[in-house]
Amino acid sequence: MPKTVALLVEPSVEYPMVLPNTGMNLGLLRIAGAIRKKFPEIEPYFWSAQINKATKEITHTQVKQFTDVLCELSPKYCFISALTCQIEEAIQLCREAHKFGVKVVVLGGLFATLVSDIAEQVLSDFDYIISGAGEIPCINIIKATENETHMDKVICSSRQGTIPSDTLSITPDYNIFQHDIACALELPATMELSRGCNNCCKFCTLVEKSRGIIYEKPKQLALQERELLRLGYTKAVICDDTFLCNKRMYIPMLEEMKRQSGMGLSKTILTRIDLITPEMVNLFKKYNVSEVIIGVEHIDSSILKNMGKTSSPNEWKHKVVESLKLLSQNNIISHPIYMLGWVGETQSTLNNLVDFAIIHGQHESVQPFVSFCTPHPRSYMWNNRKSIGLELFPASLASYTHLSPVAFPMTLGDKDKSLELLVNAHNSIRTETNGLKRNPLIDLGSPFISGTIEKLLIWDGEQK
Repeated sequence: MPKTVALLVEPSVEYPMVLPNTGMNLGLLRIAGAIRKKFPEIEPYFWSAQINKATKEITHTQVKQFTDVLCELSPKYCFISALTCQIEEAIQLCREAHKFGVKVVVLGGLFATLVSDIAEQVLSDFDYIISGAGEIPCINIIKATENETHMDKVICSSRQGTIPSDTLSITPDYNIFQHDIACALELPATMELSRGCNNCCKFCTLVEKSRGIIYEKPKQLALQERELLRLGYTKAVICDDTFLCNKRMYIPMLEEMKRQSGMGLSKTILTRIDLITPEMVNLFKKYNVSEVIIGVEHIDSSILKNMGKTSSPNEWKHKVVESLKLLSQNNIISHPIYMLGWVGETQSTLNNLVDFAIIHGQHESVQPFVSFCTPHPRSYMWNNRKSIGLELFPASLASYTHLSPVAFPMTLGDKDKSLELLVNAHNSIRTETNGLKRNPLIDLGSPFISGTIEKLLIWDGEQK
């Protein structure tokens, strides 16, 4: 008897680049692992429009590709995970799934989490909407469907900052990922050390402070590394919501990985600039940590204070310089993240940040990432943007930045001037350092910027 199919879907937006700007969708892979463990009669499949786009000569639309998958698999369940910039594509895929007889279509991801209080109105096409971690709710949705029992349409698994303690105990089902494509593109695998954070930085997508942080067990991560090595991967990004690469949590994990797999995968970790010390750098080399993503954000003390970024903003700039130098001397690739256009940004502070990024980005091992101020719908920054001095760009930059919408501070000037200043700053950092490896230069005349954020405003009850 053929198995019931659960299709796990990652939509795409149109990107002016060849390589996909994403890693493994661990949320969907964990859902697949949970389904396989709890329902042996259900077979999970993973489909990523973005991964497919990177390697195939595709002459038809994402929706047409999706309908081909629906015709081939005839799934009963469809679980879609979407960022804000992917939400309109996700709605299109949901409508197609229902046309082809999919019984239950579920939406999760960042956008669904942030708009959970108005989700029934703005996401009415979906049968269920999940706010927060999706593994346990998806299991409960399948149980309710199979038993024909009722469940609320909007399921909040992280209300008031709590995270289900059993979510990290669900092993991602790496086997269903498109490994042939990912390995051919030399894309890194993705692993997850922790969920939740107690800091709640204003610029972060975590919408509220967590009640405790859930950490994966070192042995479990070591087993995942062995599986990824078997599947052909050579490198992995280890995700950590806290950006706190400290000895207490990281070293037991790295020790166990080395015990089971030797040097294993070449690893990329996330950390804060003030946690990079000579001792930690020596440990990075010992455990095959070859790249470090660093939350720098800015160097101006007043903007750092607005962010709540550090307790010592006046010392931050010096720490950034010393940390980048230390990593370069040890041939460890660093990805300092610079955020453009935060509250209080002026043309002077923006120019200083760009000059700093260029001066300290000349070593081949320094490859900056550039981000913009992104007030996600229904977040604190979105709800209070007018009172704190932010305005939204009506044009969508999602095709270039992977995030939407983008805001600018009123201190920078009017919309047209601010957009030009921020785009020029972005492009300068990328062209005058080694920063073109992740995103291309932004072209304001490109058709990729034809979209708007008008629908986001309408959904939130606002006028354009």
